Amino acid sequence: MKLIVGLVSLCLLSSLNAAGISERTKYKMFRSGCARIGSTSQDYIVIKVKNVKTAIIKEICTTPQALAWAIFLETGGKKLSIDCKKNETRYFEFSQDIALSHIGFDDYSRAELLNLQENTNIDSIVRAIKRGSMTRVDYRRQQLLYFAHLMFDRGVITTTGCFGTDVAYFKRVFKDRGKEAKRYRRL
Repeated sequence: MKLIVGLVSLCLLSSLNAAGISERTKYKMFRSGCARIGSTSQDYIVIKVKNVKTAIIKEICTTPQALAWAIFLETGGKKLSIDCKKNETRYFEFSQDIALSHIGFDDYSRAELLNLQENTNIDSIVRAIKRGSMTRVDYRRQQLLYFAHLMFDRGVITTTGCFGTDVAYFKRVFKDRGKEAKRYRRL
């Protein structure tokens, strides 16, 4: 039974990243997002997070600012920064409930992420973004995170609206070779 569950999970994971990009490109996107920390309009980033107490690991979408605050809360106020250059794996471990809560660890659902992927023509949206005919999207907060996650996995940086509104803008598209395609204007 465990083998069947493992195989199903592996299939779901591979289908999620089927249209994906290399880990190197995701790291460059992560660094690009972290460079804008403190801005009122943050880039969404995808990170791997482990809840040390439960040993559960999730890949979640958040903003660099939320991640920096989670690190601050985890370290008891000793550190308020993300060392992006040294973190090519985008992997973080937290044991404090307040830090995990700050990045939405418990609320982040892989099933919801997969549901959005199955019910949305993501590849068509990516093509529209690359053509420049689509520059923004409106979703409720949690769905926006899932949508930004799916875009990140396809090399599209999604940016929050000013002050974290429920609008996201497409900032730029990364080619898998690590070079930026072109910048897309924000509305």
